[in-house]
Amino acid sequence: MLLIADTRQVDTKMLPVIQSSAKKIGITFTVRTVEGAYPTIQTPSKNVPIAERPGWGKDYADPFTFFGPLFDGRNIIANGNTNYSLMGITPKQCSALKIKGNCNNVPSVNADLDKCSKLVGGSRTGCYAGLDRKLMTSIVPWVPYLWSYVTRINSKNMTKYEFDQFAATPAYAHLAVK
Repeated sequence: MLLIADTRQVDTKMLPVIQSSAKKIGITFTVRTVEGAYPTIQTPSKNVPIAERPGWGKDYADPFTFFGPLFDGRNIIANGNTNYSLMGITPKQCSALKIKGNCNNVPSVNADLDKCSKLVGGSRTGCYAGLDRKLMTSIVPWVPYLWSYVTRINSKNMTKYEFDQFAATPAYAHLAVK
C-alpha cells in the first residue's frame, strides 16, 4: 500500500514505527516522501490511501469543529481537502474530482453530524461521543496511531499553569511565576 510521508526529519522518524506496527497486522507500505506533503495528501485525485502526516486540531472547544471537517462528505473539495478518509463521498463527487476506485456505497455520517449539531449541552456531547464510538468501532475510516510525547519541566516558582487543549502546549497567556 502506498504511504505518503513528508521529508521533514520528525516525519521520517515516525516511518519505522508505523511500518513495524502495520506489519504486525499484515500491512506493508511502499513509502514515498514529498517535501511539504499536505498539498499532495489534501488532493483527492492523487488517490493517496494513507499518509503519516494528517493531523487535526479543532478550532473551538466543540466537537463540531473536529468531526465536520474530517468526516462530512459534503465538505470534500478538490484541493485542500481535510476529509482524508473521503467519508461520505458520492459517485458524482468521485467523478467530478477524478478519484479512482469504487465510490459506490461509501459510508456516510452526514445524518449523524446534522443530528448532533442541532443539540446543546450534555445531549450534544453525548451525541458526538456516540458518533466517535460508531466511527471507531464499525466504520473505521482512520486510525489514530501516534501522539507526540512531551515532557514539560516547570519551576517550583510557577504559581499558575494552564494547558491549551487546541495547540497541545502550555497556554502561555495563563502562566504565572513568583
